[in-house]
Amino acid sequence: MLIPRISDLVTYPLKGARGNRVGLLQIDPKYGVLGDRRFALKRKPTVPDTWSPKGMFFVGMNTPAMVAQGLCPTPQPDEELSSAGVQWLQRKLGLSEPPAVLDTQGRFNLTDSKEPYVSFLNLATLDQLSQEMGVELDPARFRMNVLLEGLEPFEELSWIDKYPGSREISFGGVRFRIEDQCERCKAVEANPETGIYDQPVLERLAAMMEERGFPPSPQRGKFEVMGVLARPLTHGVLRIGDGIYFH
Repeated sequence: MLIPRISDLVTYPLKGARGNRVGLLQIDPKYGVLGDRRFALKRKPTVPDTWSPKGMFFVGMNTPAMVAQGLCPTPQPDEELSSAGVQWLQRKLGLSEPPAVLDTQGRFNLTDSKEPYVSFLNLATLDQLSQEMGVELDPARFRMNVLLEGLEPFEELSWIDKYPGSREISFGGVRFRIEDQCERCKAVEANPETGIYDQPVLERLAAMMEERGFPPSPQRGKFEVMGVLARPLTHGVLRIGDGIYFH
């Protein structure tokens, strides 16, 4: 019998870069995952220090090398990204000068929308895509906060049939409303180990969804979807091993 549960948790202090596996995530209805996507590297120094679309920053959709980078070391919650860390990233990305940094200082998260979403990935669905492509896809390509096991493949697609969705679920006592499917961009085609575009993930993902008869995403009509986005309704902590409760 399948027992749906959290198998892994990941936070991404630097938008577009490699994540950190953690034992717990602190959830806040106003911000989502605390400390997630706090920093971003601006493609132009004139980008304002407010939420901006991801194309304004160095991320996997425009800079594949970004997905293989991390913060060395990861700043503590009350620390800034050091100048040495920025220079290290400059060298790794092959930039002519150090990029300007947006530091939200915890005022908001630089998620792909202005909403305080927490992202969930059903590993069984990812396994199906891996089988379709004949290659094992690392979950890190999809940059999700919460990895779930014990679900049937594609089960998460039944959690939302409109935008925004209204179904509520709980993990470890934290309540969420599943509002959207996660529409994917070019970043998922970049290898998180090498920082090189190496797999036609978007094309194969769309083909798999269409061939299996799934409808496109309710918000923008895309077949390139993997995972769901949930709005936290309560404060709390997610831990590895927490089970899922469906309301």
